[in-house]
Amino acid sequence: MAEQGRARVAVVGPFSGPRAAWGELLREGVAGALAPPVASSLAPPGASGASPGASPGASSGTSPGALPVTPSAAAPPVAWEFHDDRGDAAVAREVGLRLARDPELAAVIGHFNSLGAYHALPGYRDARLPAVLPLSTRPGLLDGSDGWALRWCPDDLGQLVALRAAVLATGRTVLDVTDDGSDYGRRLADTVTGLPDDGLAVVRTPGPSAGSIALLVCGTHVGAARTARQAVAAGRTGPLLFPDDCAIGEFAELLGPAAGRALVARLAGGPAALVQDSFRALGAALADRPDVRGRELLAAVRDRTARRFTPGGEPDGLGPGGGWETVPVAVLTPAGTGHHATPAAPAPAEPAPTTGGHPTAPAGRHAAPAGPTPVPGGHPTTPAAPTPVPAGRHAAPAVGSSVAPGTAPPLYGRTLSTHPGTCDLDAVVVGCGAVGAAVAALLAEAGAAVATTEPEAGGPSATRYSGGLVRAYEPDAEARALAVRSHQLLWGAADDERQAAGFRRTGSLVLLGPDDLPEAAAGVAELGEAGIPAQLLDLDRLRSLHPEIDPAGLAGAVWEPGGGYADPRAFAAVKRRAALAHGAVVLPGGAVRAVVAGPSGVVVRTATGAVTAAVVVLAAGAGTPALLPAGYVPPGGPPRTKTIRYAFFGGAGHPVPTVSDLVTGAWGRPQVDGAFGGGFLTGRPVQEWDVRPGGADRLAERDIAYIRKGVRGRWPWLATAPALGGRWGVDLYGAHGPLLGPLPGAPRLVAAAGWSGAGFKTAPAAAERAAHAALSVLGRRAPV
Repeated sequence: MAEQGRARVAVVGPFSGPRAAWGELLREGVAGALAPPVASSLAPPGASGASPGASPGASSGTSPGALPVTPSAAAPPVAWEFHDDRGDAAVAREVGLRLARDPELAAVIGHFNSLGAYHALPGYRDARLPAVLPLSTRPGLLDGSDGWALRWCPDDLGQLVALRAAVLATGRTVLDVTDDGSDYGRRLADTVTGLPDDGLAVVRTPGPSAGSIALLVCGTHVGAARTARQAVAAGRTGPLLFPDDCAIGEFAELLGPAAGRALVARLAGGPAALVQDSFRALGAALADRPDVRGRELLAAVRDRTARRFTPGGEPDGLGPGGGWETVPVAVLTPAGTGHHATPAAPAPAEPAPTTGGHPTAPAGRHAAPAGPTPVPGGHPTTPAAPTPVPAGRHAAPAVGSSVAPGTAPPLYGRTLSTHPGTCDLDAVVVGCGAVGAAVAALLAEAGAAVATTEPEAGGPSATRYSGGLVRAYEPDAEARALAVRSHQLLWGAADDERQAAGFRRTGSLVLLGPDDLPEAAAGVAELGEAGIPAQLLDLDRLRSLHPEIDPAGLAGAVWEPGGGYADPRAFAAVKRRAALAHGAVVLPGGAVRAVVAGPSGVVVRTATGAVTAAVVVLAAGAGTPALLPAGYVPPGGPPRTKTIRYAFFGGAGHPVPTVSDLVTGAWGRPQVDGAFGGGFLTGRPVQEWDVRPGGADRLAERDIAYIRKGVRGRWPWLATAPALGGRWGVDLYGAHGPLLGPLPGAPRLVAAAGWSGAGFKTAPAAAERAAHAALSVLGRRAPV
């Protein structure tokens, strides 16, 4: 039953994975529905007051897989429950099937993945479960839903009409169309080529190619940005256009310098406006009548919004192209949703020239254009006026100029550094994983002119494939100091940043052999002195608390009730956005090819040229050794790369903690939600050394069998648990711990790499230490 008469609503969307930026709109929608006076009732997932080791989402009144929003003392009438579909249609379908079987739910809202919504709606219809769809744009989505869904937005046909009209408004008569290889991208590209002739010749192109013709890139915001960058690298010089999936703030960051000549279709007023309105309407209907359900609830929702709907639930009164607008990519804010928003970074006041009729963004990737943009229907969209550059800040110059080898990339047409005459930048951070992104954020917040590389510019990162285990106890004293500091900086703080990083509190066990007990006793004492709850469990206590663990070979365990796991990619994205918000820029040209220290600075070379920085932080994970100074060998020998593998199996059927086994080397944790939700992630050491950086979201059957064989002795139930999937990646192992700090003989190079497969938990403190070292080179103090 719903707690104290509160109506339960499932919020379905991408709260993790590459499309998590869209999930933030749903979180903001919930916040808007709660505010005021109860906006403070939003709490981090898992902060439900459950006993140590309990699974977040398993509290009373929530369905399995949900991330409950903990009510405040004055509980709101609606309990909003987050269900992560990772923006994946197959996951969204499974989430929908589960929700349709929950008779206690009042409604479902979200489902930004239109294909996932398409598969989920029949189940909701059969269960008589109302669905509110703010941004699902698939044509014909509500066919057969029998009026059990309300769609706030027009469908994709309208945005394609709007995009074609925007091209025609510039006087162009030809449009090239390509896609990012996703099902969504291919479907959209096929649809636009099949629209009636309106005077625009549409040519389907198979892949990146040179040319000055306008190019429409269909796909998800991550895939479309990648495809567009490839097209630009191949010589594409004409205007770029993108569908509404790209109308999110981080798209400008992903696209890079080409954002200055790109347009994107978006829902009129911005997607946030539709999301907020839909949440307010549903929340108001349930606030007035918490017990209203079924078609009565849908009728009450209709009455609480100014929007009008057809009897079938589609938005009413929209003509061809209606409900859509086209805007420059450069006006998108980091939040990705503001309508005519002020640019996120300062931009010069002078208007830039136009190219082929498209207004070109002035200097700066987030700058607004100087004039209106043609929009179907003749209504110009006028972004906010450009902001003058304050003295000493870091606006970038106009993009698109040619670059000679050995010169600064086009992003840097003027010196940004506070060391003019010697350096282009104060700092470059090579690597944009968990540690690199956090270092860049700290440097930018301290006022340094900093550039960071593109995410995964050198290939898949260790962050992408990290299991994300979080705890404060480590058997190594130096690693423990970093873990304790990271707990103080982030993991022990119940704040928005920890929530945005996907932290799940499950409790943490470190299993100990007889030889591990003395160091564990000292470590638990250190944690206690730092205010971190921890206990040293003897074998009998371990057996009684965790009968699912076979204690063979064990002598005890360290228990931390505040431990758990987080989403490393979400953490890195949070830090990357923070860096950009404080003036950091993205280094163009993809992977860094060389780093060469000089007497006055460090030269960083990419495919598009070189820049000189006063200090460079090497946080490139497995790619770091190739960038170390020639002849430099760390104490104990050079760092080595090693493969890491883990698999997902069916869960134990009851809450289990995160575990690291010092006896066997195995590790495991529950998967509370999202893909493989309700399952158990586990891995064991793999003796594959000196491998090339890489990774994948799948494992061969023999690899899954190898993992199962090695972990079933500790968790006997895994011997028969179904295998759900797996991942593998590569990390860098230091002979005597990580490389962290200035390199001997090269003080302008600061290393932050070599975490030996267990570095994510210490990323906040490692980044702090690396940033302090870099700021010391710059003669600055870190902000308090």
